[in-house]
Amino acid sequence: MAHSNLSNLIDVFEQLILAASPKHLYASLFYSEYDPVTRVLSHVNAGHNAQWCFGGKNNECKIFTLESTGPPSGFWRDLSGRRSLAA
Repeated sequence: MAHSNLSNLIDVFEQLILAASPKHLYASLFYSEYDPVTRVLSHVNAGHNAQWCFGGKNNECKIFTLESTGPPSGFWRDLSGRRSLAA
């Protein structure tokens, strides 16, 4: 089930990481949601290397790179405006 607002979900995750971690620790995160109706994959890649996504049709395979959308969670105490989502 896709979240109505992926940005809000990641903000909540970020707050949990900040509350549970010492200031010098942070966590990488990769999270994605696929909507089969619109065929859109939305993702957040926080501090991971680029992920690969394989897809295609008509016996043709394509490789898509899902680049980083921001720093690891907890890296900055005030992340407002520093994390992006990709679709």
